[in-house]
Amino acid sequence: AVGFEVGSTDPILVGADAFALFDQEGARLDDAVRRREAARALNRLDQVRGALDRYADRCAEKLAQDHTRVRQSLGSRAQVTVTAVKPVDVIGVYVLVPAL
Repeated sequence: AVGFEVGSTDPILVGADAFALFDQEGARLDDAVRRREAARALNRLDQVRGALDRYADRCAEKLAQDHTRVRQSLGSRAQVTVTAVKPVDVIGVYVLVPAL
């Protein structure tokens, strides 16, 4: 999970920190507000695509390092290469609105 703040193209939360937002108690918003905010978020996807791709690159690099470390601990000298598949697939967009 990657979290962005309105108006920013840099993630403010990633991984478990972003998922932790779902533990917050929520309230029901008016349907018009929900549609408007969802449309705003979807329209911003192109603006944050670069940040999502950079996050995928960092995850691929970390995965390669982890696999290399495990192989080396088992006596192998093989290196592992992991390449992020881009553009990343966005399978969900959640809009979290602070309490007013």
